[in-house]
Amino acid sequence: MKEYFSKEKDPHIDFDKVEPLALNMLNRAREKSEIPFIITSTYRSPDYSESQGWSRTNAHTEEPCAAFDIACTGARERYLIIKALLDVGFDRIGFNANHVHVDRSMNLDQEVFWLE
Repeated sequence: MKEYFSKEKDPHIDFDKVEPLALNMLNRAREKSEIPFIITSTYRSPDYSESQGWSRTNAHTEEPCAAFDIACTGARERYLIIKALLDVGFDRIGFNANHVHVDRSMNLDQEVFWLE
């Protein structure tokens, strides 16, 4: 399988803090979807998260981090991303008009979708 994510191409992925299994699942989902995944966020420190008005204990603040935000531009692209994420085993997905959030937090509710 091709590796779609790298330090050179994906500056928003903190490869030192990301969970390897989650990154592998993300890579498999990217391959299944057959469209590019543009990652806009992964790990965020609790202080940064709080400064943005988010919880200090959201999936992006966990270490190792298994949370990713993926940019999307339309309904069809959003569908292809979410379908591929589900197909590879992710079961925590949030979305809005501009991105899809996915994570495999072991500390938060499982098997959930939410609208951001």
